[in-house]
Amino acid sequence: MNIDYKLNQIPKPNEVLKLYNDANWFAYTKDLDTLMLSLEKSIYTMSAWDDETLVGLVRVLGDGVSIVYIQDVLVKSSHKRRGIGTQLVKEVLKAFEDVRQIVLITDENDESNDFYASLGLKKLTDYQGNLYVRFI
Repeated sequence: MNIDYKLNQIPKPNEVLKLYNDANWFAYTKDLDTLMLSLEKSIYTMSAWDDETLVGLVRVLGDGVSIVYIQDVLVKSSHKRRGIGTQLVKEVLKAFEDVRQIVLITDENDESNDFYASLGLKKLTDYQGNLYVRFI
């Protein structure tokens, strides 16, 4: 398997739709135009391709200087456990290695916990602080 990684090239809407639906992220795909706009406005995106098929994506928000927020990390279910997600996140960490705060919010589950811990990310509970969010 040879995966190609593309920096800051937004995939076509039909490929994005397939990837997000595969992850069951239907809250995003119910408005594909907004999802595509959010990808275009991200400060950093990297996509992973198996031939002509989009199999992974990461996108980053922020100022790129003092804070970045890793918004989406997706790997197609057929391609999980092949190092694609690891490579995508490592590329983000490398690109923003001098940024003071790298933030990521994810669901609470063993797979996510183990994955992000393996990349050196720590839970907020390992620091002093609070997290405040509003979801609509």
